[in-house]
Amino acid sequence: MKNSSVPLTDVPAEWGGTPMETLVRAHNLGETLDPPHSPQMVIATCMDFRIQMRIPAGFAFVIRTAGANIAGAELDIAVAVAARNIRSIAVVTHTDCAMADVTAKRDVLVEGLASVGWSHDDATGLVDRHAGAREIGDEAAFAVRQAEQLRAQYPTLQVEPLLYHIEDGRLSRVM
Repeated sequence: MKNSSVPLTDVPAEWGGTPMETLVRAHNLGETLDPPHSPQMVIATCMDFRIQMRIPAGFAFVIRTAGANIAGAELDIAVAVAARNIRSIAVVTHTDCAMADVTAKRDVLVEGLASVGWSHDDATGLVDRHAGAREIGDEAAFAVRQAEQLRAQYPTLQVEPLLYHIEDGRLSRVM
């Protein structure tokens, strides 16, 4: 089943009064909001340099991993949730993500690593060992899978999958 994304030009009613509302108001609607007294949410997103979240200072713990893949960041999320009473998590993947089809970029990656001193065999080994396991496929569908995993771990938290559009820097809701 293909997931679709809905542009966030306003705040969904069920998000009223939540950190998700603040995220949409600050990022998509450009509202200037006062910094909170403590972090309000966790945002798990990609490490891609093109993602520039527009949020109040101190508003969120931002965990950046390749493809917004939370594998390996479980303790990071748990510490934020437990130590700071976080009750909202946004999983933000993005369009044009290199991790969507990283296995197809095998030769480019190997050559890039070789150009900075890696042996061809070591570079090939690294890519071959990790690319398949870290590849995310469709970005929107991956956001949904990550959100479902987090909802299973944190059933009382608000967890939402979002898609960041590199083309215009806007967030949409993944359905």
